[in-house]
Amino acid sequence: MTDNILYLHPRDPQQTFDTAAFVDALHKIGFIGDRFEFRGAQHYKPGEEFLHLLTFLGCSPVVALGEPGLTGEEFCHIEFTPSTAQPRFVAGDNLKVPRCRHCNQRIDNWAGMIEEWQNGQLVEWHCPTCGYTTPLHRLKWKQCAGFGRQFLKVWGIFEGEAVPGEELMNLLRALSGSDWDEFYCRTG
Repeated sequence: MTDNILYLHPRDPQQTFDTAAFVDALHKIGFIGDRFEFRGAQHYKPGEEFLHLLTFLGCSPVVALGEPGLTGEEFCHIEFTPSTAQPRFVAGDNLKVPRCRHCNQRIDNWAGMIEEWQNGQLVEWHCPTCGYTTPLHRLKWKQCAGFGRQFLKVWGIFEGEAVPGEELMNLLRALSGSDWDEFYCRTG
């Protein structure tokens, strides 16, 4: 089965968030509903305002809001990942070659750079074309990869199908005190 997930995460990959506070706040605004277990973890059904807090793109997106098990595994639901000790790199089968944020140069050796970063050997990337220096998480990953210690996952969202609305992003920013980013991940 293919999983399509919209990931939301603090822009600073070191930052974590208080899951209980987020669950409470997102329940109050109607983004999440009842809790259930899925693949051994706690997930949440979409709340009454789910479709208003995400902006769906295109002419007629297909959004499966059914019950787990009745619509297969490709249905919308929300998961809060536990925080990890160190940031991790998350990407799926839809990963595209990243580019330099300054000159747009392709970075074909990105996989080796990620491995060096995970081993603590690479803190910043230096563009051989323009000389721009930046942490790996600030490269142009084209919304198909992200770095973080903790994520909010919206399952059942295909790449480019929906984006978090302004009200949702403002709430995440207010709860965490920082900006958030999003990316799409397809696996399976």
